[in-house]
Formats: sequence, structure tokens, C-alpha cells
Amino acid sequence: MASERRSLPGSPARSLAKELVYRDGHDDDMDLQTERGLKASRASPAISPAAASGQSQLLDTAQLSAAATAASATASETAALLHKLELDAAQLAQGVDGLVSSLTSSVQDASRITRDAMSVYRLSIDNMGVAVDESIRNMYSIMAQAEALDSRMKPIEMMIQQM
Repeated sequence: MASERRSLPGSPARSLAKELVYRDGHDDDMDLQTERGLKASRASPAISPAAASGQSQLLDTAQLSAAATAASATASETAALLHKLELDAAQLAQGVDGLVSSLTSSVQDASRITRDAMSVYRLSIDNMGVAVDESIRNMYSIMAQAEALDSRMKPIEMMIQQM
């Protein structure tokens, strides 16, 4: 992966580390280096015996250098954490998108199944109504035929009594 550069405009250690170089592109083992290098800022200045009176000034410079190095490390850690947070947020958003699309698909499938079930139920109710109507008509038809048969049987019953 190509290395990408990010500048830290509001960084307190801007003079020491103008840019961070992200190497390797991996979240877990991201190598952070500064443009000027932290090794140069960690080197202790040589103090000669003649400059013993200016030693406090050199100590102040060393303390400032150490503070700038710590601020640079803090800025580096902050930048790395922000980069990892951005990657995690993008991955989370992608996962949520996948879940939402899966849920949408599942709800559409359930709606289609419900619609089909309601259609089958409606057809079965209609067919049952038609079947019940036919059964009632057939029952009345049988009753009418039974009454007609009964009325035709009356003369036979009279003949049976006469015999």
C-alpha cells in the first residue's frame, strides 16, 4: 500500500514533527515516524566545562526538547487512534448497512409470504362458501325429491292397505 502523509496543523510539536508517515497500512502495527526524526531530538547536548554558567539555559532547552518530543508522541498516538477510529467507524457503518439490507430483505420476504397466505385464505373462504351453498342447494333438492317420492308413494300405501 502506498504510504500516506497527514499533517498536524494544530499540533504543539509542529516544529519537531510536521508530518506523520503511516507505513504498512495496517491498523494493528502502524509504524509512526516523524519527518525530522525523534532520534535527533532525544540526543543530549554536549556541555563543556566552560559553559557551566549557561547550563541552566541548556537544561531548559533539553526540557523543552523533551516536552516537544512527548507532545509529538502524544500527537502521533492521537493521530493513530483517530485513524483507527475512522477505520472502525467505516467498518461498523458497513456492517450496519449489511444488517439493514438483510433486515429489509427479510421483511419483504415476510410481507410476500403474508400476502400470499392471505390470498390463499381468501380463496379458500370463497371456495368454502361456494361448497356450502352447493351443499345447501343439494340438501333442499334431496328434501324436495323425498317429498315428491312420499307423495307418489301414497297411492301405493293405499293399495297395500287394501291388500
